[in-house]
Amino acid sequence: MAKNYKKDIEMMRPKISVIMPVYNVEAYVGDAIDSIINQTFIDWELIIVNDGSSDATAEKVRQYTDKRIVFIDNPHNKKKPACLNQAIAIARGDYFIIMDGDDKSLPDRLQKKYEYMESHPQVVACGCQLKRFGNSDIQITWPTTYEDIYLGLLTACIVNFPIVRMSTYKKHNLFFDENMLAEDYLMWIKLANLGEIVALPDVLYLYRTHEKQMSQNNKRNIDKDVRLEKNLMFALFAQKINYLLPNDFEFWKANFEDVESLRVTTSVVHDMICDHSKNPIFDTNKVNYQLSK
Repeated sequence: MAKNYKKDIEMMRPKISVIMPVYNVEAYVGDAIDSIINQTFIDWELIIVNDGSSDATAEKVRQYTDKRIVFIDNPHNKKKPACLNQAIAIARGDYFIIMDGDDKSLPDRLQKKYEYMESHPQVVACGCQLKRFGNSDIQITWPTTYEDIYLGLLTACIVNFPIVRMSTYKKHNLFFDENMLAEDYLMWIKLANLGEIVALPDVLYLYRTHEKQMSQNNKRNIDKDVRLEKNLMFALFAQKINYLLPNDFEFWKANFEDVESLRVTTSVVHDMICDHSKNPIFDTNKVNYQLSK
């Protein structure tokens, strides 16, 4: 009887592709990799993309011999969005999940998220709660329901390192925008308008804070991108509730330049609140609160 090689290859495909871009994290990358190796869920691949690090990050990664680890060593710095696209392009999992090279995943992170996604086919991405450690241990409780997350995206990036359904990602030809520094916020906005994004109430991710994370100049550029992404989410929400934005309303502007543009915007938001209350698709109090912000 002929051996079914196609079936064997299919069985070798991992359920989850863990995507880890790394840049100058030699002091922390070992902890990050170990936290994946020590997962209770074992059917994964870990794709690590070294983004032209100038320290010993690559050498640290090469010390690992686990065959589930795929290592891409970029000679030049491409920035995180490009590394994410590079890794996801070769990912073989039914789901992908992103992890930073200076953080840690708790042992049951993959197991709990995988089980949730398998039992909730309408969900396209599932985040979790995270705990900060390092320079800051300030804790925030993040929303868990689709309604709260969708409306929350109007004002902030409130999705934490979710697991993403690969079939949805590929069906809609999604990719991380390599011209945007706040690439994750933009992706969650896109996904939230294609299906449900939720979050588990469990703390499954440890987020390290340290001095080298972000320069002030980088933060200013990120804030600029975030303003643009908020405006996109605002426009998509208007579309979702069948509100027609006036042609002269330039909602793509990152900043209000004069009192008149602020007046027009305020009027539009007021009209949107009124229109939604007549035919609500979300809790009206929550919509009013988020739009008022």
